[in-house]
Amino acid sequence: MANQLFAGFVYNNAGVAIQNATVDLYDRNTTTPSRANTTSDASGYWAISHATQGRFDVQIVSGTTTRRRKYDDSIQLETLEVAVFRLRNPADTFEYDIVPAAITASRQLNLPLLTATDTIAVLAMAQTFLTGVKTFNSSILAIRNPADTFSYTIVASAITAARNLTIPLTTVDDTFVVLTLAQTLANKTLTAPTIGATDWANAIHAHAAANSGGQVGAADLSGLGTGVATFLGTPSSANLAAAVTDETGSGLLVFGTSPTLVTPALGTPASGVMTNVTGIPAAAVLAGSLGAGAYVISTSLQAATIELGHATDTTLARVSAGVISVEGVEVTALGNAATGTGSIVRATSPTLVTPALGTPASGVLTNCSGYPAATDALSGIAELATTAETSTGTDAARTVTPDGLAGSVHGEVAVEMVVTEFATDVPAIGDGKFYFHIDSKLNGMNLVRVHASAITAGTTGTMDIQLARLSATLGTPADMLSTKITIDSTEIGSDTAAVAAVIDAANDDVSTNQWIRVDLDAVQTTKAKGLIVTLGFRLP
Repeated sequence: MANQLFAGFVYNNAGVAIQNATVDLYDRNTTTPSRANTTSDASGYWAISHATQGRFDVQIVSGTTTRRRKYDDSIQLETLEVAVFRLRNPADTFEYDIVPAAITASRQLNLPLLTATDTIAVLAMAQTFLTGVKTFNSSILAIRNPADTFSYTIVASAITAARNLTIPLTTVDDTFVVLTLAQTLANKTLTAPTIGATDWANAIHAHAAANSGGQVGAADLSGLGTGVATFLGTPSSANLAAAVTDETGSGLLVFGTSPTLVTPALGTPASGVMTNVTGIPAAAVLAGSLGAGAYVISTSLQAATIELGHATDTTLARVSAGVISVEGVEVTALGNAATGTGSIVRATSPTLVTPALGTPASGVLTNCSGYPAATDALSGIAELATTAETSTGTDAARTVTPDGLAGSVHGEVAVEMVVTEFATDVPAIGDGKFYFHIDSKLNGMNLVRVHASAITAGTTGTMDIQLARLSATLGTPADMLSTKITIDSTEIGSDTAAVAAVIDAANDDVSTNQWIRVDLDAVQTTKAKGLIVTLGFRLP
């Protein structure tokens, strides 16, 4: 919820700006407590930003003169010019802001002539248009797809009179039928349709029209190939063969699943499974490939080499008694020289179970676990401490990094400024109640913590404190707080304030020889005594 901004100028009867006039914000028709206050500057300008929604009066006091701008004021104007027009809801909790677009010329927005109370239609809200015809010109009504990438644009034909396009009453979700899209129609009744120029379709249409649904015979069909009409009337293998012009072979029609072929010439099949085929030639050592299946050799098979696949594939050869080779590489049988148990280990990505590695010459242990932990007497793996663990300071098993130290409580530098003596009332509102110099030790640090305390609490209203950063020459100040430090009525610390202070990240850094100025922007009616402001700095 955005803050409410109240602002204006104060001038005397001569038109001269009044400085230091007191401006208070009150709840409507009240005189206490002040919600917020400020003073006018040298140009007479004042501004109050208030976070709470509500109806408020503004009171301006200059010397003995008091003026009040009341919320209940009602005015009548012929012309009202504003940058933003704000309308509040009846509950006084939120508002509509009417903001003009970035127009480049003056425009007039006309409201329609109403004969009864009505509602404005907006773009993003689901609304129902009630009585009265709403007219959209051709090509301006677009329906977007769910992905919001394309649109259907509704285009009207060049009709010459008003027409009604009636959508049928549907009892379930359905789909429009269009001309160019291939769609399947169900339960549609066509009355004397024009089917098209196809001979087949025209024959069916003519026959149905003449015979009121009688069967279509071969005599009713025209434009078909030789024998096609006969096959349609009597669908036999012989009639199909008569209609087909590029067939080969003779006999009955063959279908793909489990056919019986009589003395076919298969040529060279591209593939096949011959599990149940008989008449395969007997096993023998022949040039070429043997048929698939199990071949039993009743005597020993002797060969210098065995080719698995063909000559360019794997070759098995006998080197000596009990020694064979694969592609010229000897295969040694595992015997007493083997060590360990389990599967044979290959060089690439093996899994070793509890091996004794000895002293490896090299290795990468990125994914290993179980390292010994480092101590003050033993080398090992050390875990880096988090900022929170560094702040706790009780962990002896983790290593502190410079960044973690800088971000911990040990890296914070605290500064305490006594603005007012402990038994003395805080001063009147104004700038420069205290100045703090930025030493070189704080160079590059950020303001990370602020706090204000009073020795004796004030009552009625709040004490508001702003911090301003100035250059080494005390030049133009920059406010370091986007929300000021506040001490509420009857309280002595800002840490319990209803509105917490917020440090402005754009102005939180400090450098050597800069200054921080303490500004007092509001005080309680009964002033507090003793004011201490504490700042905390830390490297980013």
